Amino acid sequence: MTAPREAIYQALFKLVLPLQGLPQGKLLAPKPFRLVTRTIKEVQRIDPADQPILMMYEWNEETLFQGTSLSSKKWTTIFIIGATHPPDVPGSTILNPLADAVEAALLPPNPQDDEQTLGGLVTRVVVKGTAAKDHGDNSTKTDQRQSAYYLPVEIILPNS
Repeated sequence: MTAPREAIYQALFKLVLPLQGLPQGKLLAPKPFRLVTRTIKEVQRIDPADQPILMMYEWNEETLFQGTSLSSKKWTTIFIIGATHPPDVPGSTILNPLADAVEAALLPPNPQDDEQTLGGLVTRVVVKGTAAKDHGDNSTKTDQRQSAYYLPVEIILPNS
């Protein structure tokens, strides 16, 4: 039996939530993101004070029929990273370490494990697909640039 959809998405979100830092002015270990959320907005509409931001976008859910009433499910979630930066700083230098942090958060909890299974809720969670980068270097704003990174993650559910 497949776990409830919301339980799966909550478990996935729980992996990246620790990447959210504390509000400005708090003195503890720095984290890569000021905000981690499941609420989706266009990155250019997000207040620069809330960036870098990580948003989890539940994108596609595909069901594959395998004959004799057996089917498998493959879902794609996109992690959207938004970050502002000064005009003289290449957007990629901001986006690359943020993307690395997200990928590291999605690794299996135990280095001996081959796959991230969200505690057994799914067969596999893996970064898969073509990531897209908008360096923000073509922005017309004179004081800052807006960059974005779109990281696809595939969730494979057990056959049902």
